[in-house]
Amino acid sequence: MRFPRPRRQSPLILEPAAEAERLVLRVQHDLPVTVLTASGELSRATAAALEDLVIETIFGFPERIVIDLRGVEFLDATGINALQLAEELSRQNDLNLCLLAGTRQMWQRLSAAGISLAVLVDIPRQSELRSRAEVGSERPPDAA
Repeated sequence: MRFPRPRRQSPLILEPAAEAERLVLRVQHDLPVTVLTASGELSRATAAALEDLVIETIFGFPERIVIDLRGVEFLDATGINALQLAEELSRQNDLNLCLLAGTRQMWQRLSAAGISLAVLVDIPRQSELRSRAEVGSERPPDAA
């Protein structure tokens, strides 16, 4: 499935939720890179939402798509199939795709499924960095 190249878009952030809030998908269009961040369960009940979002994102034709899976807590075979579809569509449309796996177990499952574009990342997500910074800024008052 090949899509025509549309004109460039300005950065945009959307936050749709899928299937009873079990999967939250966040999209950040910051051409030339589009980042899809998934949190929650990527399963039979929610995989279609990711597939739809991947197809919609490819239609926007960024140069690179990053699918951040560091917030995914559960991944079943249907979720893996959705990620395989993303990999196949990116190849068919000459796009760079990178899947960020936050745990060695996630990376091993993706690799075992033949997904070659998965990268193990041990870098905290931005929200985690903010939380750590807020905790660090809460210093007790100096005793006089």
